[in-house]
Amino acid sequence: DTVIQLAGGFSFEIGDYRNQTNNFLTLKYLATGYIYTGRPEENGVDQQVVFHGQYRWDRITLQSNVAFSYLDGPDRLAGTFTTQYLVDGLVRLLYDYSDKTQLHAEFEQITDIYPSQLSSYEYIGRLGADYLITPKIKIGVEGTLGDLEIEHSGDMFYGQGRLRVAYKLTEKLIFLASGGFEVAHFSENDDTKVLPVFDVSAQWSPFVGTTFGLSAFRNIFASPVEVGNVFTATGVQATVSQTFFQRLSAAVFVGYENDQYKGATKNAVNTSRADNYVYVRPNLTYSIGGWCNLVLYYQFNHNDSNLNGASFSDHRIGGQVIFAF
Repeated sequence: DTVIQLAGGFSFEIGDYRNQTNNFLTLKYLATGYIYTGRPEENGVDQQVVFHGQYRWDRITLQSNVAFSYLDGPDRLAGTFTTQYLVDGLVRLLYDYSDKTQLHAEFEQITDIYPSQLSSYEYIGRLGADYLITPKIKIGVEGTLGDLEIEHSGDMFYGQGRLRVAYKLTEKLIFLASGGFEVAHFSENDDTKVLPVFDVSAQWSPFVGTTFGLSAFRNIFASPVEVGNVFTATGVQATVSQTFFQRLSAAVFVGYENDQYKGATKNAVNTSRADNYVYVRPNLTYSIGGWCNLVLYYQFNHNDSNLNGASFSDHRIGGQVIFAF
């Protein structure tokens, strides 16, 4: 199918919103319309509102980030065209104990509503500390307690312990990693599971305008379609981007994700479901005066599932016109 995208939005920014070192406040809105030339009945509009702010008092820093997304279109996890409301709100408090040691505490609430599928509500508390060993290396520890409420599936209470590492070799090479273990308890069937969790990313910019990126993750998520199920997602993504003449840029995104489903209740179905999802997306972007971007892309998606009807392959050619004021 050929997809035409038209996007427009606005942003309000005040304070140190570029460096985000001192006080700042940003508010952004983006609406994206999708026109399917072969299936006009599937046309839809996605909307996103993001509020981000920071305020500093001497050694204390208060940060907040609230994002609301209205998505109306294809959803890989739901396996169909559907509507989704996603609200992610986070409040973080940082305390500079010394020039090298920083403490942090945060609370995050994620509401994921599928009117036609299964919704979920997650409450997360995090507490940790980071220590600057050298100007280039920072290490830290973090503990997490959370409650994932899944529609018709009870609660999943969990705790995580993670080691965090940030390594900035030069301005051209940055490495970030967070890894540890999660202990998850499912209230409906009185079951406990232990698994490794991690987030890893690296970025290398060998030349001006050239960037290579690599990221990987492993975590547990609620299923929006399989009653009584959660799934462990393990994924990796590689990116390459190059800017030409300041206005034209080319990028390629390649990714893979493995999803292993598990029953969270005694009446769970399809508990042995396993998905292997791959995607490739090259694109070209041309910037006009900073207020308009023209994007041309091709995207290939393929999902190989052992559940009947969940496998698919999708080829998409699209164009985007993005206005920002």
